[in-house]
Amino acid sequence: MDSINNIGNQDTYKKTTYVKSLKKALDILEYFTEENPEWGISDLSRVTGLYKSNIYNILLTFELSGYIQKNNQNGKYRLGFKFLDKSYIVSRHLTDTEIIHEALLDLSRDIPETIYYAILSQNSAIYLDAVFPSPSRFMPFVNGITAPLYCTGLGKALLSMCEDSFIKSVMLESDIKRFTDTTITDYEEMKKEIAITRKRGYSIDNMEHEYGVKCVSVPILDRKGNLNGAISASGPSLRFTDDIIEKYAELLIKTASELKNKL
Repeated sequence: MDSINNIGNQDTYKKTTYVKSLKKALDILEYFTEENPEWGISDLSRVTGLYKSNIYNILLTFELSGYIQKNNQNGKYRLGFKFLDKSYIVSRHLTDTEIIHEALLDLSRDIPETIYYAILSQNSAIYLDAVFPSPSRFMPFVNGITAPLYCTGLGKALLSMCEDSFIKSVMLESDIKRFTDTTITDYEEMKKEIAITRKRGYSIDNMEHEYGVKCVSVPILDRKGNLNGAISASGPSLRFTDDIIEKYAELLIKTASELKNKL
């Protein structure tokens, strides 16, 4: 596929010279997740294999800089407010965000489901925008949330524009988890799934990440043919019949085509 170019080429992630101590410190931040927002020094020492004294020094450095804060009630540590400041700077300087948001709003007039926009970030899809059905009582904040590539509509749409070597690394070197009975965890099966996705132009999440939720998604390219991200329509599986999925796919593909000329 000509449009794949070098997106997702595993060579991009080859190791080069770096500051090992800094890398070790930054790796600790990866353990602070939505599922595990707080960590004690002993627990971090156990999962990382580092000495408690090393963990303490790293956390103290981050704490003094505002990137980590201590919960005095339980003695554990969590991410600090400095990340909010930096995330604001990042979001303010992302290009094309207004153009894509307007496209999501236009889609929501024809698709009465949740519309998402995400980009490729290492081995994950990271959500940058969403438009929810109107009226909607619950409108969660999704910016910055990450999702697996192999079991989400957005993720598989992004993978469809990546080199096969990158897809292989995702399936064989990442922490693959079976979320539901339909989650694809086998590399050979994923190769077939991505081949189908490339041929028809859109991906489908058939309750592979969450029971009762289906999704249809398409990749977005810029005018040079480089991968920008992906957009999707997601909702209750009972509403996502084959006919509806095909209808939504056509609307998403049309929007992606229009965006290609604007990005």
